[in-house]
Amino acid sequence: MSVTTAFVSSKVAFADIARRTSAARVRIESLSEERSRLTAAAVMKSKPGTIMRIAQKHLGMIKATDREREESNLERTGGTGG
Repeated sequence: MSVTTAFVSSKVAFADIARRTSAARVRIESLSEERSRLTAAAVMKSKPGTIMRIAQKHLGMIKATDREREESNLERTGGTGG
């Protein structure tokens, strides 16, 4: 291999590495932004109010009143409530 060919080959290899490094940096930035968005979404969806809203809207669940909870407990335990 001549000196010129070796020089050109190393330049081409260096340019390829630089291109791949640049693409990797762009990908890292994109993934970092996506991670931030997903983390924020996870935090929002773990809040009690959000969980309740999702349960009511998508699952048709309703919040039990204190009286309903008391009646349910009495039914399970066989108590008379008084």
